[in-house]
Amino acid sequence: MKKSYFYAAWAVLYCICAGLGFVPNPEGAGKTLLVGCSFIFFLPPLLLAWYASKKEDGKIMKELRIISMIALLVDMVMIITVFISAAYCSYEAQKVISVIYLLFTAPLQCGQYWVFPLFMWSCLLMITMRRPEPK
Repeated sequence: MKKSYFYAAWAVLYCICAGLGFVPNPEGAGKTLLVGCSFIFFLPPLLLAWYASKKEDGKIMKELRIISMIALLVDMVMIITVFISAAYCSYEAQKVISVIYLLFTAPLQCGQYWVFPLFMWSCLLMITMRRPEPK
């Protein structure tokens, strides 16, 4: 299977997570659906990492490593920005920052528990840092 299919599926799942992130206060099955979508979001990159390790393709691993590093950095910056905006910004500015936060950190907002997607990004980063075994 082509890696472009995995990236396309990952982009579609990102759009789904971003759209579902706007659902206010989900309960019951809705909350379970959102958490599940947040975890499914990480399936294409994990499959790509598995494919790359099987084919010993360092280029895909490097791409995934860079994506996960940038995602973790952006998540950290946005979480800090949201906390600071809660203390020092007006209500209108907080709404704008909240929408920006939602768009940049879609799996965190969709998953309701932002620690799990951060853990998944970290796992992806660690998986892509693994060196291939010498033959």
